[in-house]
Amino acid sequence: MKVFTSDSQQKNKIKMQSKSIEWVHTSSEHSNEDSIKEYIDQNPPGIFYDLGANLGWFSLYAGTLGHQVYAFEVDEANFSGLKDNLGANPQLTRINIFNIGIADKKRRVKLRCNNTEIGGHHKTLELENFNAVSGIISYKHVTEIEVDSLDNIIEENGLPSPDYLKVDIDGSEYAFLLGSPNVLSKCKSMVIELCPSTDFYNECLQILEGHGFKLSKTYPIPGWEDGFNYVYEKG
Repeated sequence: MKVFTSDSQQKNKIKMQSKSIEWVHTSSEHSNEDSIKEYIDQNPPGIFYDLGANLGWFSLYAGTLGHQVYAFEVDEANFSGLKDNLGANPQLTRINIFNIGIADKKRRVKLRCNNTEIGGHHKTLELENFNAVSGIISYKHVTEIEVDSLDNIIEENGLPSPDYLKVDIDGSEYAFLLGSPNVLSKCKSMVIELCPSTDFYNECLQILEGHGFKLSKTYPIPGWEDGFNYVYEKG
């Protein structure tokens, strides 16, 4: 697992600037999900975990608001882009990034994707409890990578438990929920991407409700008829 912290970075060549964040690598798809920014805005500074960080749009944004951020990205190319973007913002000193997949337990699995470009999407794990629409699966590029549960990663690395979670891990959401009971018991709220037509959708809801989470907001995802960002809160 590659781990990187922002305080050791040097500033990289800048291609684009947005608000107080400077970007080396960008992509328009997820940066337009205003529902996630709204979720981040509504919470006071705390421990924010970004599962499926991609290039760091929301990790860096949360960092500008005073959150201590832990960002996890499974794909090596996207992790490289995330590292570059973090390095271009040396003022963000409380962001830590990890190149590892989030699942239900420690193991090695296949990572499937359509392209290997920085900023690419739909990087899916081959899991028996995979929970996404089949249309995002591609075997054009397949590699074997390390995954683990978030509970294990926190324990082994001595990390603080998250107050807030953003979860967008392309079909591994059910595996994450299965493998992280300690995280779910301590977390205050999360925004999680789910699709009601997938195999384990109801099981995901049962786990969340079993840990005291209640649905507070539902946001349709732009360009995806059956995909939603759900905000769950305790109490």
